[in-house]
Amino acid sequence: MGFGTYARRVRDERLPLSRRHTALRCAVGDYCPLGFNATWAYLAATACPAPDLRRDPAALLRALDVLEESRAVHLEAVDAFAARRRMEKAEGRRTPRARDTAALRGPRWPSAAAPSRLG
Repeated sequence: MGFGTYARRVRDERLPLSRRHTALRCAVGDYCPLGFNATWAYLAATACPAPDLRRDPAALLRALDVLEESRAVHLEAVDAFAARRRMEKAEGRRTPRARDTAALRGPRWPSAAAPSRLG
């Protein structure tokens, strides 16, 4: 299953809270820009005032919103990189420079605003 399926399950209020929590963990497994543990810790910290994601459905939704926002920014960056690479390939440059791909590698939190604190 994909990220969107897990996100729908997190939002599905008909599901038990434990299954929604598991779906959020699976979504983090699909998209974890800082690594699973650091991403999970960051989401738990941003789900305040109640960072106990196992018992607070509103915190689950806040954490999912933060994760989806970051993922959207990441997907935009990947799309922009792909469009730029298509143009470069048409111009004859077949191999991307290391500095062009550096933004897509390594742990970082892609978002419109940088996180105030990482997990």
